[in-house]
Amino acid sequence: MYEIYKQENYLIDKHFESQKNKQLALVKEQQVLVNEQQGLVNEQLALVNKQLENEKAISSTSSYLVLGIESLIKDNFLIQEIKNGKIKTVKLDKNKIVSFLKCINERHKDELDSYKKEVGEKIKGKVVKISPLGKDF
Repeated sequence: MYEIYKQENYLIDKHFESQKNKQLALVKEQQVLVNEQQGLVNEQLALVNKQLENEKAISSTSSYLVLGIESLIKDNFLIQEIKNGKIKTVKLDKNKIVSFLKCINERHKDELDSYKKEVGEKIKGKVVKISPLGKDF
């Protein structure tokens, strides 16, 4: 009788140990999935951060272009080029300025006439509106 009891306890212990091992395996598998999800979340976060950096760069570039156009009008057709961290001032004639405006606003032909008028009349202190880069370009 003792042998049967001992054998039953052994089988019960084996069964519980097997169940415990299965649960541990499932927990480890879930941990792997959680780690994979965390990796995906980190990748998405990195992409969002990169997008924010790009948007900041676009916004900054747009601001420089607006300031450059304002400078064209205010400073008698002087434009500041920013290259490699150095600011260079170049005197341009009206045709070159119109060409410059065409380049940055090629897709907005209807607005080009107002730019030509403003540049041609040398309106000082007037703000020239352009579409922010990245929105339509």
